[in-house]
Amino acid sequence: MLSAKHVLDAKLKIPTWTYADIKINNFSQYFEIDNGSISVNYDLDTSKDVNLIIDLDDIDTEVVLKFDSDEPEVSEDDEVREFVTMFKLSIDGEEHVLHSDDCDQLFFTPEFVKYAYTNKYKDDNSIVVPLKNMLSANNEICNSI
Repeated sequence: MLSAKHVLDAKLKIPTWTYADIKINNFSQYFEIDNGSISVNYDLDTSKDVNLIIDLDDIDTEVVLKFDSDEPEVSEDDEVREFVTMFKLSIDGEEHVLHSDDCDQLFFTPEFVKYAYTNKYKDDNSIVVPLKNMLSANNEICNSI
């Protein structure tokens, strides 16, 4: 559901992950990385209360121009993509900050935006999505550009 901004680099160098807390010592216990895409691990232990948390203040945007243009404004043909460089994982109520070693830009997939931006998961400050709920949906959070 998140993706590395520099896909060409990502194919040569898989991001390594830094955890703010040593208790999350196995990223693959919660997520899978495949060709620059991050998805929820299908073997996730659903007995734990695990939530993906994204603070709205941490979301940034990038405009992908569809056509060469000298216009300074974004046109309706251009694509605006959202990304974060870090996110949180809450495990049984304890929050942990995760990011790649290089704080790569992790772009949301359109499916994740559609899924997570509902009133069910988004409030005025953050997006909080239980990982086990994502197992039944398209679980790709981010992808490569």
